[in-house]
Amino acid sequence: MKSILIAALLATASLAAAHAQQAPTAEASIPFVNHQGIHDWTAGEDDKTLYVQDAGHNWYRASLAARCLDLPFATKVGFETRSTGQFDRFSSVVVGDKRCDLTSLVRSAPPANRSKHH
Repeated sequence: MKSILIAALLATASLAAAHAQQAPTAEASIPFVNHQGIHDWTAGEDDKTLYVQDAGHNWYRASLAARCLDLPFATKVGFETRSTGQFDRFSSVVVGDKRCDLTSLVRSAPPANRSKHH
């Protein structure tokens, strides 16, 4: 009886852990981008990822809809928010003369290897 109870508890814990790994990450937004709402940024591990730090020093991972080829080499980027003034999954980044649309913006840990770009 005791082993059945332990097995049931282990199975429940395993299911809870699997569910936590599959839970979708909440979309985020950075307000007041036109008024110094973005403090820092750095290119991610590929040409479809950008890390952005807000004025409160919180980090976000922006996933791009397509490859933004010049992103890993960029020294500056533009943040296009349209009329809302907030940077979110409906925004774009401009690298050189290319506009790169976002598909997702989520809170994240700071990027592992980052170089500062104010």
